[in-house]
Amino acid sequence: MRKMMIAVCIFVAITIGSVSVGFAANINLYDPDGGYYHGTVNGGNVSLYDEDGRYYYGRIN
Repeated sequence: MRKMMIAVCIFVAITIGSVSVGFAANINLYDPDGGYYHGTVNGGNVSLYDEDGRYYYGRIN
């Protein structure tokens, strides 16, 4: 379930990032199991943290 939520978070981050290329956008995501993810999309870079402090990152191509 957690891997699926990470995939959803990355998809949402890419969607937000494609709309806001060139400036930072904040991301706040909640999953149905009570999980929480927050981070930013800055240009093509995506940074996310979960509620346990784990860090996820990627790049929009």
